[in-house]
Amino acid sequence: MKPTDNLAPYILASMHPMMHMSLLFTSFIMIAHDREKFYEIPGECDDKDAQRFSKSGKYHLMFAIMTAHLLCIVFHYLYQVLNHYNKKTIANILLVIKVLLYIYSVMMVQTGITFD
Repeated sequence: MKPTDNLAPYILASMHPMMHMSLLFTSFIMIAHDREKFYEIPGECDDKDAQRFSKSGKYHLMFAIMTAHLLCIVFHYLYQVLNHYNKKTIANILLVIKVLLYIYSVMMVQTGITFD
């Protein structure tokens, strides 16, 4: 990639902040409405990873993905501000970090909820 190449693919891959806002606010609403029902897991399992998830892992993973959505929103608007003031290098670095952060958080949650 050349320094003069268009960053449109990165902008498209970064997902619009409205998606992050809707997922963040929806999770806040669902947790606030009925926290016990939201985190309820029916049944029992002998797998150690599943037991760890059902006790505390579900809270940590939910916090991680909600934090990732919040950071994506912040990075997106920082990108907009820096880009407006012609700090394009820093702005584009933030945009790439935003994409990598979100991909990492989704992978972390997916591996955290997958059991044998």
